[in-house]
Amino acid sequence: MHQSGVELEDLAHSLDTRRMDLNKNVEVLSETLQTTAENVNNYNQGLGKLVHWVQLVESCINGLGNVTEYKEFLSTLTNFQV
Repeated sequence: MHQSGVELEDLAHSLDTRRMDLNKNVEVLSETLQTTAENVNNYNQGLGKLVHWVQLVESCINGLGNVTEYKEFLSTLTNFQV
């Protein structure tokens, strides 16, 4: 009976150790998931800004196709200089 109690104690200790390891892994994964979510959010915001700028450039290119005289183009160029 004594040996069975020792085996049970060893098993309980082993399970407790595994539980603590699992808790540590969950904490690490939780932090990684949070960081990943923040990075995806930042990426989506940046992508939205890029899409907006591409649409502006496309609009300007389309507008430039309608320019018939250089003086019309000069005012557009002046407005978009940084």
